[in-house]
Amino acid sequence: MTPLRENADGSVVWRYTAFNESDIESATHPPVIGYTDWWSDTVGSFVDKVVGDSGPMSPKTQVIEFDVTLGP
Repeated sequence: MTPLRENADGSVVWRYTAFNESDIESATHPPVIGYTDWWSDTVGSFVDKVVGDSGPMSPKTQVIEFDVTLGP
């Protein structure tokens, strides 16, 4: 969270930012084993390479920002 400005009434406007990156490996890993380094380095890496960097099922980035005024 980042302060943007202080208003005349003493309240402060804050910007909240949430950032998330996700890829097909993350979307398709099975329970337990899918969270291991082995899975990431073998199966997950292969699936990411097959899908590629653009087009359907390619990596996605989400950024959500919103401002909140917190008053005195």
